[in-house]
Amino acid sequence: MESTAVKLLLLVVGAVIVEAIRHTAEFIKRITRKIEYRVSPGIPVKVDNRYLCGYELKISNTSRKKVEAVTFHLRSRNDSLQTEVTSKPDGFEFNSTDKDGGVDLHFPRFKQGEVVAVKIQTENKHLFSDSLGISVSSPNDVEGKRIADADIGRARRSPSRIPAAFIAGLLFAWIVSKTVAWNSDKGHDQDKQQQTAPTKFSPDQKDTIVSLAAVVGLPHFAELYFSAPGPIYYDEGDLSYALAAESNKTTEIEKYRRLISLTLGTVKDMAPESQANLFYSMGKLDLLLSDKERAASDFKSAIAKSREIVEAQAKADTKTHKYLIDSGLL
Repeated sequence: MESTAVKLLLLVVGAVIVEAIRHTAEFIKRITRKIEYRVSPGIPVKVDNRYLCGYELKISNTSRKKVEAVTFHLRSRNDSLQTEVTSKPDGFEFNSTDKDGGVDLHFPRFKQGEVVAVKIQTENKHLFSDSLGISVSSPNDVEGKRIADADIGRARRSPSRIPAAFIAGLLFAWIVSKTVAWNSDKGHDQDKQQQTAPTKFSPDQKDTIVSLAAVVGLPHFAELYFSAPGPIYYDEGDLSYALAAESNKTTEIEKYRRLISLTLGTVKDMAPESQANLFYSMGKLDLLLSDKERAASDFKSAIAKSREIVEAQAKADTKTHKYLIDSGLL
């Protein structure tokens, strides 16, 4: 009974402490001028032997005060860089300056809740480069924070105050009680203590492909993968080719090819069989685009990853099998 009373007391004390900390944090947030920004992953595109990489930068004033005199410094090592403001509020002012091999974007003022979108394109003469650097400066007291939240500028719901406080209070009580128990028994239990390494988070295959499909502008494909019970990389190539062939539109075929290319460039630990399947499907998409030179390169990559997969796929695909034979690839 006494133990229960102590735990309840600790619960209440913990809740009070958490509420006090929360109010303090909210007060600090209210008085701190803050600019938040998010930059999308670079999308590589090769055009006429030019290696381009496109990004989207979204900037928002998430504080409760007007922010003045903010500069975003955009730099890309060994690349030329161009910017274009694609979305802004009416009357919003800005200017850009080419400086130190990059671009400085100057914003005289950001009102509360204003969001600006900027298209950034880097160009390299020899290879795709992913070296875009972004920093924020201001002569005033402004905090620049990079976030991963895609809903930048939107109102974010905070959890209910009472559950958060009491859950934290319960955690506080549990920690204190465990600490007391450990101190009293540590002489007997030291030989039983074990340390477990933290689990490293990595996105699953579904998350990766849904994200990349959204990036290249294939919402239907993202929806299919999101709702599927257990899709894998191996399925992506076959499904991409089937949907691209059905659409019979050059722009759509290019999107599906870019989706596969991004997947191959993003996932570092993909099984060779899946890589072979994706390269094979990408080669078939190139044939749809009448780009036989690029198709040959993709089929060679597929064969290098797994000749068995390519031969098995080609057996059920007379047209592609004939191309591979005529080209001397099989």
